[in-house]
Amino acid sequence: MARFETEKEFLDFFDERFPLTTAPVVREIEYETLGTDYGASSWSPPAQVDIMIDSLGIEPSSRYLDVGAGTGWPGLYVGAKTGCAVTLLDYPSSGLMLARSRAERDGVAVVATSGDAAHMPLRSGLFDAVSHSDVMCCLSHKAEALAECRRVSSDEGAIAFTAIEMSPDLSVAARSQASDAGPEFVESDASYLDLLSAAGWREAQAVDLTEEMHALARSIVEARTKRRDRLVELLGEEDVEQNSERSQKMIEAIGDGLIRRHMYFARA
Repeated sequence: MARFETEKEFLDFFDERFPLTTAPVVREIEYETLGTDYGASSWSPPAQVDIMIDSLGIEPSSRYLDVGAGTGWPGLYVGAKTGCAVTLLDYPSSGLMLARSRAERDGVAVVATSGDAAHMPLRSGLFDAVSHSDVMCCLSHKAEALAECRRVSSDEGAIAFTAIEMSPDLSVAARSQASDAGPEFVESDASYLDLLSAAGWREAQAVDLTEEMHALARSIVEARTKRRDRLVELLGEEDVEQNSERSQKMIEAIGDGLIRRHMYFARA
């Protein structure tokens, strides 16, 4: 069951929560499970981001856009690794403020822009490479967002992104279970391959990352359980309990084959 009535409410929730990612206990969990310390809100470890970098062909001269950048993962990592020009786009301003501070500390040249992924305040044809990490499952206007990614990409550009999604052809009961267990807007009216094609992308491909997500979900629960008292002190008992219940539902849904995760690639 959805916790938020609108996408804006969901994004406002992130705006309130991003500052908490700087808490030592949160960073400990992130580093232990994901291997990062950016306040990451996606499920992409560095090895998966490296695959995205290679598929996008990012070079020092590239103009790169990270959509739904949050506190800067993985956009700042991409910039630090390749030396490319980085633009971060997200709606919550609190995450972008943290990203700017991290960029300055890491010496990464970055432009951070607040905006809606479905209506980007960016010039057409500007970017050589576009990525987003587990953002589509947090957006209700998926087709519009992918079309905007195409609009701001050059004719030689490419896109790579990861997405958590429902398995196809589920029964009504299974679909309800998957919706309840997954991210807020995990449901989609069409497959991402079809959405990419409709948005003007070509040569779209998908790589299954479901097994890796299942393992990561279990490791996150284990890491949080070990630090439960500290999390309660930071977030409160009710919040920690609700988070634990949602995590268990997610693990069960993945194990039951109801929810999966893919990495997608396509060219402009």
